[in-house]
Amino acid sequence: MFYQALAQIGGKGLMFFVYMLLARILGPALYGVFGYTLSSVQIISGVLFDLGLLLIVTRELSVNNDSIFRPALWLKAGGCIVGGVLFLLLIPALKFPLILAISLVVWAMLNSFTDFYFCVFRAKNMMHGEAATMLSQRALLLGILIALYIGYLELDSEAHVLYASGAAFCCSALFGLVVAVSLTRLMLPTFPALKGARIGVDEVKALAVKALPLVGVSFFGFIYYKIDIVLLGLLSTNEQVGFYNASYRIVEASLLIPMIMTNTMYPRLSLLWINDFQGFCRIIQNAIAALFLISLLAWVGIATLSTPIMVTLFGTEFEPSAGILSLLAGTIIMVYPGYLMTQSLVILGKQRGYLVVTISAAVINVVLNCLFIPLWQAKGAAVATIITEAVVTCIAGFIIIRHMKARRRA
Repeated sequence: MFYQALAQIGGKGLMFFVYMLLARILGPALYGVFGYTLSSVQIISGVLFDLGLLLIVTRELSVNNDSIFRPALWLKAGGCIVGGVLFLLLIPALKFPLILAISLVVWAMLNSFTDFYFCVFRAKNMMHGEAATMLSQRALLLGILIALYIGYLELDSEAHVLYASGAAFCCSALFGLVVAVSLTRLMLPTFPALKGARIGVDEVKALAVKALPLVGVSFFGFIYYKIDIVLLGLLSTNEQVGFYNASYRIVEASLLIPMIMTNTMYPRLSLLWINDFQGFCRIIQNAIAALFLISLLAWVGIATLSTPIMVTLFGTEFEPSAGILSLLAGTIIMVYPGYLMTQSLVILGKQRGYLVVTISAAVINVVLNCLFIPLWQAKGAAVATIITEAVVTCIAGFIIIRHMKARRRA
């Protein structure tokens, strides 16, 4: 728990300052362009670069099925190639800045491979490896942006500043992957390496079948998670995207608590579901109750202090974001317990149920954003997000309760 907290609090905390500096360097309009491009990259990378493999790999490595690592990486490499080509084809249609778009695609690819080594660290109870990787990677990125902010890296135009920001993301991702691979070989010298490994076609196919429902989860999950920023970029102005993106970063930073608890408990819950059903029930019920109570406190605090938070952290240019932040804070009540619930669906073997949850949320979110953004701009996107997160949590909770009752009767 300590090392996972260190990784998430330290890593996400550093990223929060990264986005804060970006907002100050770029201003609302260019920050909106960066956020629009980044969110679009994350939708594609979350589907084709991940391929729904991370949760499956963590689960299998937790029960010492280390042989899954090689076919998973081969499958991921294929997904990265397809996803990269697809994104390049979309650049003219979605009007992304070319250099920035390519930089962020490379960043997403490198990060996706680093995440695979995070699966190893979590499954083998070596989360200090994840903490070291994440902190060093994010510290490098923050350092580059600080140099850009205070003028050590002098650039001629706003466009060059935008491109330099994308290049900084790339450099930090490459550094993080090198650190993750090195630490894995140092701490787990007997762990399967890719050197000399042949592509096991049958193994890759079998893994692809297992991961297929989670591919749909990733696709629709990123749609409901990121589509609000993309639709704002299409239906509104760059300034509105910048205001919304800044507010969203505050809410995102507050999600460290459910992430830490879920990432720490996931391997243990996987074992308890197989070996100790009563222990599983006790832990998950207590964790959900605790997350709900904490979410109430976080919601009240952020909503009450929205204006000083935005002005202090992002500057007076982003004061219009305060009202958006007050609305977005309402999602916390649903996201905190909902994060643990949705991840637990994979433990229960309910990948298809997880897919139903994300499809429902994606459809609702797209429809609501298309209705609300033309009416209320960024605040409309915030309202759509609140409703969507409520749907996700309620459906996931219903599936978990029904499956636990069935297991108890059996």
